[in-house]
Amino acid sequence: MVSFFGSGLGEWSQPVPDGAIIEGTLPTPKASVTVTVGGLPAHVLYVGGAPGAVSGVAQLNIEVPPATPPGDVEVVVTAGGKSSPASVTVSVQ
Repeated sequence: MVSFFGSGLGEWSQPVPDGAIIEGTLPTPKASVTVTVGGLPAHVLYVGGAPGAVSGVAQLNIEVPPATPPGDVEVVVTAGGKSSPASVTVSVQ
C-alpha cells in the first residue's frame, strides 16, 4: 500500500471553506478517481480528505499492482476524465 497527497480532484461531496482544517466527516471527491502505477491499474482503497489537512488536499491510499516491474515507475491519477502529468514516480522493489 502507498499513500499520496495531492489536490485538483474537482468538487467535493461536502463543501469545506478554503483554508479550513478538515475535521469530523471526511469529504470525498464527487468525480470517480482511478490510479495507474507503471501503466497498470491500481486498486484505490481510499480517496478523500485527511483529518487535520487543509481543505482541498486529498489523501489517496492505493495498492501497488503485483505485476508492477521494479524500479522507478510513473503514477497517474485520473479524476473526472482529467489526468495528472506522468512526472510523478514511485520506486518499487
